[in-house]
Amino acid sequence: MDPFTFATLVGLLATYQSRRDKTKTDNLEEFKAWLAESRHDSLVASLESNTELSTSIQRFLTQSHEAVLGQLSSIEKTLLGVASRMEGLSGIASSVNPAEKLSDQAIAILKDIEEHQAGEFIIDYMGPHLTLLYLGGTGGTFTPPEQRFAKSDLEDLIRCDYLFESGFNSNGKQKLSVTRQASIFVSQLEEF
Repeated sequence: MDPFTFATLVGLLATYQSRRDKTKTDNLEEFKAWLAESRHDSLVASLESNTELSTSIQRFLTQSHEAVLGQLSSIEKTLLGVASRMEGLSGIASSVNPAEKLSDQAIAILKDIEEHQAGEFIIDYMGPHLTLLYLGGTGGTFTPPEQRFAKSDLEDLIRCDYLFESGFNSNGKQKLSVTRQASIFVSQLEEF
């Protein structure tokens, strides 16, 4: 199979989903007919010859419209995040969605969290400095070097669904948790 088939298929699923009736559940045959009309004969042939792929697409298409769009949105965020760090694609990624560009410090925060295998952390102040106190994993702390932007970077990571607010500890200090998507994002960054 062509190495670009997955990206092409996801892109076509997104296009197909954006045109479909939100109240109707589609099936594989309708998707294949749409692909044929759109002159994607090689993908139709792949679907007809690969039972596992056909079954997976069928399951994908039978989900609710909102669930499918949520998954496609998550893929887009991940791809934009990775592409924004790649030479040659960073300009395209930031032009398509300038709000998704994370600062180097925000990326450093995620990398450090991943390095320490922390699932959760407390936002604390050590003197005047905002510091992340890791809970679980190997423990440890991280003090962002650009303190004036630390809160903004954490907010950006929450907005991108890499972190989420998980309450407060017994001393009233805010806790944030890490999402699986953050871990995947960091591992993809390391590949490039």
